[in-house]
Amino acid sequence: MQKFFINHYKDCIAFSLLIICLISLIVFDRKISDSLRQTLGYVIVGCLGFIFRGTT
Repeated sequence: MQKFFINHYKDCIAFSLLIICLISLIVFDRKISDSLRQTLGYVIVGCLGFIFRGTT
């Protein structure tokens, strides 16, 4: 398990950031501004792109 986190720490950070952004969008939907909502959307898309990147 420790070896997995050492080898894939960037993926774990991206997944954690993705979960935090999704939860904050759901919980604080009516309380955040449109620009913050858009920024969180960009972070989510960036994390998804990093997690599902192709191996070439």
